[in-house]
Parts: sequence; C-alpha cells; structure tokens
Amino acid sequence: MYGVITDITEARTQQQLMRETRAYLEAVVQASTEVAIVATDAFGRITLFNAGAERLLALSAEHVVGQVNAADLLPAEELEERARALSAALQRPISGFDALVEIPRSGTPETRHWTYRRPDGNQRLINLTVTAIRDNQGALSGYLGIATDITELLETTRALQKSESRFRAMVSNLPGVLYRCANDSQRTLNYLSEGMERLSGYPAADFIRHRVRHYLDIIHPEDRREALEAFNNQQARQEGWEHSYRLVRADGEVVWVREKSRPQHDRNGQVLGYDGFIWDVTERVQAELNTLEREDYLRKLIANVIDGIIIIDQRGQIETFNHAAERIFGYRSEELLGRNLNVLMPQPTRDAHDGYLRAYHERGESQTLELNREMVAQRRNGETFPIELRVSQISHRGERKFIGLVRDITERKRIEQMKNEFVSIVSHELRTPLTSITGALGLATGGALGELTATQQQMLGIAYQNSQRLARLIDDLLDMDKLVAGKMTFQLERQPLAPILQEAVRMSDDYARQHQVGFVLHPVDPTWQVRVDEVRLHQVMANFLSNAAKFSPAGDQVEILAEPRDDWVRVTVADRGPGIPPAFHARIFQKFSQADSSDTRQKGGTGLGLAISKELVERMTGRIGFDSEPGQGARFWFELPLVEATDERHP
Repeated sequence: MYGVITDITEARTQQQLMRETRAYLEAVVQASTEVAIVATDAFGRITLFNAGAERLLALSAEHVVGQVNAADLLPAEELEERARALSAALQRPISGFDALVEIPRSGTPETRHWTYRRPDGNQRLINLTVTAIRDNQGALSGYLGIATDITELLETTRALQKSESRFRAMVSNLPGVLYRCANDSQRTLNYLSEGMERLSGYPAADFIRHRVRHYLDIIHPEDRREALEAFNNQQARQEGWEHSYRLVRADGEVVWVREKSRPQHDRNGQVLGYDGFIWDVTERVQAELNTLEREDYLRKLIANVIDGIIIIDQRGQIETFNHAAERIFGYRSEELLGRNLNVLMPQPTRDAHDGYLRAYHERGESQTLELNREMVAQRRNGETFPIELRVSQISHRGERKFIGLVRDITERKRIEQMKNEFVSIVSHELRTPLTSITGALGLATGGALGELTATQQQMLGIAYQNSQRLARLIDDLLDMDKLVAGKMTFQLERQPLAPILQEAVRMSDDYARQHQVGFVLHPVDPTWQVRVDEVRLHQVMANFLSNAAKFSPAGDQVEILAEPRDDWVRVTVADRGPGIPPAFHARIFQKFSQADSSDTRQKGGTGLGLAISKELVERMTGRIGFDSEPGQGARFWFELPLVEATDERHP
C-alpha cells in the first residue's frame, strides 16, 4: 500500500482564520442595530438580513433570507418611476430589481431616498446605499445594501426650514431693524434686516461693511458724538446698552429711534460682536414731550389758582401744595412735601384720617370723594378754621392720587352767622306785632268793623294777604334758624306711608284749586312703612305740592308717585311746567334761591321752602333731589328707608 502524507497545518490555520474572520464580521453586522444591512445574490434574493434591518423594516430574518427579493420591500410605484428615469437615460428598458442595482452594477455605489411601508402600515423614509459585491476574480456575486431611517431627520429638517422661513418673515415684519456688528471701533455691520429701508429710507445693503455709507453718518449731527461715546463705553465694559437718538432719513425727515444691543461671546468669553435692535420711537418721544409741556402748564395753573390745591398719594403723603394752600395754611410748600396730610388737621380728625384712606384702599369706601364737605382744618400756628373741601381721585402713571380743592370759608361762616343772628332777631321781633296786625286785618275784612266800601275792602284784603305772606316768611325763617342751630325737634315714629301722602294731598287741595290744577296720587303700597315725623313730612310735601301747583299750566295735573328703590321708597311730585334752567340746578336747595327774581313777584314764595325741605328730609335719614329738562317740567323727589330694611327695634 502506498500513500502520500501532506502537511496541512497551514491550510487548517488559514481555514480557522477565515472562519473566525467571518464570525467576527457577522457579529459586527448583527451588532449594527442602528443600521440596516441587507445582502442579496446577483438576482436580488436576500442572503443577509441583520438585526438593524429587522428593527428598521419590522421583519424577521428567518422569514426573509432566501425567500424575499429585495425589490419587493420597496413601493412598486417608486421602483417604476426610477425604472422609467433609468430607461430614458440609458436608452434601454430597465425594470424590477434592476432599477435598484443598475448604477451599482457599473461599479459606482448609489445612494437614494426610498419610502418603506412596515407591515403595520407605518411609513418610514430611508436612506439606502447599494454597492455591488464581486469575488476574487471580479465576477458579480451579489449586492450589499446599507439603510438608515431618516424620517425624523427629514421632519426636523423640514421643521427647521419652516422655522427659518417664519423667522425671516417675522424679521421682515418687525417694526424695527435687527443687526449684527463686529467688535471694532467702526461698528462694521455684518447683518442688517430689511426693516432698515423702512426706518431710514436707505437699502440695508448700503450699510453692510460700509459698502455705500456708514451708519454713523445718518445719526443726527447733534446726537452723533453722544451715540458714539455710548457705543465705545459699551465696548470698554463689554456689556449691553440702550440709548435713544435721532436719525436723518433719506428724505430729510428726522426720526427718534431707540437702540438696544448685547455682546456675543465665544467659548473663551471673548466678545465676537454685538446683536441689537433699532426701532422708531418718534411718537412716544413726542408724546413724552407733550406730556412734559402739559405737566408744566398744569403746574403753573395749579400754582396760580385762587383755591388751595393739595395732591396726595394713596398713603396720604403730600406731593403738591400750591401757592393758595401756602397762604391758607401758613406753610411753605417745601415744608410739607412728603409729609402726611394729617398735619393739617386737628384732633380727632388727624388720627382718623389714615383709617379713612385704608378703608378706601381696601374696600373702596369713602365718605368724602366727589362731595363738597365742610370741615375744620389747622394752620401752621395751631389755629383751627373752617374749610370747604372737595376730593377727587385720579390715576397718574399707574398710581392712585387724590386731589383736594380747599377753600377757606372763615369769612363766609362769619357772614352766615351774622345773617342767621340778624334773621333770628328780626323774626322774633316781628312775629308778635305781625300776629296782632294779621288778626286785626282778618277781623276787619271779616266785617267786625261793620260794612266797608268796595275800595276799603280791596285795600284791607291786600294788606291782609301781604301780612299772611310775611307771616309765612317769618315762619320759614324761624324754621331755618332752628334747623341750622340744631334746635328743631323731631318725633320719629314708625308708620305707614300711604295715609301720610293722602293727608298731605288733601291739605293742599285748596292751594291746587287756587291755581286751577289738580293733584293725582297714584296708588301706594299699604305695607310700606317709614320712620318719620309726620308733621315735618307734611311740611316737605306742602313745599313740593305748592311749587308744582304754582308752576303748572292752568287745567293741568300734578302727579304724586311712590316707587320702591331697593330698600328705600322714593316719593315723586311731577309737574309739566316750564322746568328748571340748568344754570340754577346747583343752587336750587340753597337758602333764598329762586330761578328768577321775577318768580317772587309772579308766583310768590320766600325762596326757603326747598332749603327747609332738604334739611327736614336729611334729618329723617332721607335723601332729596330733582330731575328736570327746560320746557319739560320738573320731578322733585325724596327717598326714605323702608322700616323692614332698617332696625326693627324702633317703634
């Protein structure tokens, strides 16, 4: 037996190395889970399908390798479109799998985007690179495809493109100019938005790297030096800045602008340049100038009015104290600015003042706002004196302020006191003899002296009527004197309103007949009860009804109505007379006030009735007022709280 012994150690070693290398490569391929690696034979049948391919394509290798053609993984419409393009370019028909590998087959790897639809319907965009695989002799043995999922990348790219487009649109529509300039002494502009042409009249490109003109050249000559110094200071401090200055536009118009910028740093903290924004503030600056002029005008106006004007903040600290206030209180303005207003008040008002402010600040409660109020103030020397005060609230620069108009009424009070004393003396001195005169005239006109001639009867009748009118005047004067002095007594009792109104109308019927008018009392809810002095309420109604009768056209009617107003009842006496002139509205409830002095001669009256009515109603915790338009009559009313809405403990 013959044999040949050959040393195959080296061959075995080579085979082992090849197996190890193949195992290593397979391990690498399988480990590439983020990349899909697919190999096919020369006809497209899949021979390799790594873990990355399974993950990307949602298919398992065991169902794909040796069973599926790579062309079947891609949409038929995309393959057909690619095949048509290749056929047109190469002038020969291309179809199916060849559309994927025609270019790689010639020796050039090809990368294209394809759409892949997973079994669950989810569609992904992939980036596929196809390369031809050849053996040692150069013969084609298959193809290698490497694919990555670029769905999120493309979506992000599209989003960035849309964002950039929106940003450019937004920048172009900004009411100003975005810029980026170099960190040099010339403020070299590397970027300038299109808004520059709207702002300055010059194209933005003119200023880029000083192509046509320098930005500093269009700054107003009076502002140029200050603006350049501000920029140089910014460079020296390496920090942001904000500055206002004027620009001269291409058409010669001067505009105010505001510029704001901040430095841009590199990784080492060095300043690379500055990003900034410039916008037109002409209207705002002009408004500020107008405001300053108006404030200066108002300051001069306030300083020179004859009434004292004091402005305080919401903490009660004095901010304005005009010349008239200095004269009234004896302080100089600089002595009081910043001090609490209560320094001008005597006790106990001084201690209570801050509480009033807190109540108004917290709950909106105020006893004096927009009302004329008489109170006692204190001068610098400690002297107390009466003032008339009206307080209004304003908002200034977002803060609540209070304006007080102060008038020293010392002299007015002195004159009123003298008048009241005079009226009181005259009234009492006249009352006794006038009573006798009126009684005697009454007896004479009644025939106590026997039969009188017509002339005597007429003369005595005139004297008797005038003596009665004078008696009423004295009665009114005495009532007013008692009210002012606080000496009039009130018997406040809880009682139904309806009978009081009915009796008041009945008592005034004779007066209505004298003036040829009628009184119409509308139905009154019998359950309404008020707490009043019946006699005093009759007096108020008599004044209202007599005025309405005097000023109503003959043959007309005067209406009396009672209406609920929340927890109050309003009683209104309405006529269709000439109405009340607007100029007289503010004085109608003052003493001796009449719209026209001729009214006294034509209609009679003392001018005290409404003033007395106001005092009486307010002493019975009521309110009084009127509504009137010239030529449309007048509606005088008073309001009283219903007993059900007040303290039930009152009888």
